[in-house]
Amino acid sequence: WWFETEVLDHAIESVTTDAAGRTIVTVRDLGEAPAPTIVVGSTAAGASVTGTVPAATWLGGATTATVTLTASEPIVRVQLDPASLFPDIDDSNDEWPR
Repeated sequence: WWFETEVLDHAIESVTTDAAGRTIVTVRDLGEAPAPTIVVGSTAAGASVTGTVPAATWLGGATTATVTLTASEPIVRVQLDPASLFPDIDDSNDEWPR
């Protein structure tokens, strides 16, 4: 990473809820640098659930991946890497408020 010009850019493409009440998050890889994607869903009461897209998904050539989040109440916010552990070049597409 230190000597390359590739960038990391993950984005929330869509957020839907299935019939069972689970939240389905579709993540798009817009950059060239592979890294895991941390997906955190939060409820109105402040509880959170976390899912991850492994870096191997992007290394395998995929440009989108889905993560299923299950919580005891509806998820009202989804964030990618809320702790900013990875150098995402554009964090404006890393959050979804319902």
